[in-house]
Amino acid sequence: MTDIEKQKIDLAQLIANGHAMLLSLKDLKGKDLKDKGKVRLNFKDYYEHWYSEAHAVIKQMLPDRLTDFTRLYKDPKIKKATEDDFSLSDYVIGLSHTTVHDPFGLHLDLGPTVIIDTDGLAFDKFKQQISILEACKARFTSSLFDLRGSKEKEEPSSTASKDKIFIIHGHDRDSAKALQILLRNKLKLNSIILGEIAGRGRTLIEKFEGEAQKCPFAFAVFTPDDFIVQEGKEYFQARPNAIFELGWFYGKVTRANTCIIFKKGTKIHSDLEGISRIEFSGVINDAEGEIIKELMAAKILE
Repeated sequence: MTDIEKQKIDLAQLIANGHAMLLSLKDLKGKDLKDKGKVRLNFKDYYEHWYSEAHAVIKQMLPDRLTDFTRLYKDPKIKKATEDDFSLSDYVIGLSHTTVHDPFGLHLDLGPTVIIDTDGLAFDKFKQQISILEACKARFTSSLFDLRGSKEKEEPSSTASKDKIFIIHGHDRDSAKALQILLRNKLKLNSIILGEIAGRGRTLIEKFEGEAQKCPFAFAVFTPDDFIVQEGKEYFQARPNAIFELGWFYGKVTRANTCIIFKKGTKIHSDLEGISRIEFSGVINDAEGEIIKELMAAKILE
């Protein structure tokens, strides 16, 4: 798979995640039967991570639209608590907005205060952001090759090391650490746990991408971290960051080189239910045999 093909997959996944979040906002405006069964991602849980990735893509591929994209997230001008000033960052932090009846723009209170429909505004603004991101697809048939070439000249590429494994995890750091010790002491493989790496002035997404691209294989340790109540049902699921990082590796190194290690008691997202995974109930070392089998299949171990 070429770098261009991988970048197309990354962009397609980012757009798909955006539409899944848009559906969750649409549900707040009223259920639509035609959307039944489609994947949804909770907007407030996933948006900040999505925005960071999309911002980086647009900055590289569609720089003339970057200002428009950013303004929808957070308008730098002074807020006056009006519909025009409402931004997606306001929605994420739960800021409520009100406005007054002022048809002539004189900033006079000419009527009763009205509560702004923040769900509806967030839906409309986020839909615009997705449209800007979707416009990046056209660049694959025009200047993308030049863009990638110039970027490679500015930034030396880091090559993936065959014996380096990325460990995706949520709150259960003990399981992630146990996996790292197993890989190092028994299998003589190096691994990366993101929290142990120096930041070097990078944003979180820059740090993740910089370290992740060094790894040709990833284990995603899914543990029951978040307690969810939805439609009368209660369950535990993996952290949102673990889902996003799994998706990044699916696009970058393919599903064949990405393995979910799943602790019993964790609800798997519906779109991942059909994908094979390793299960453990006690400690992660109980799954040692299956872990070795996956590494051998990926030719990380001979």
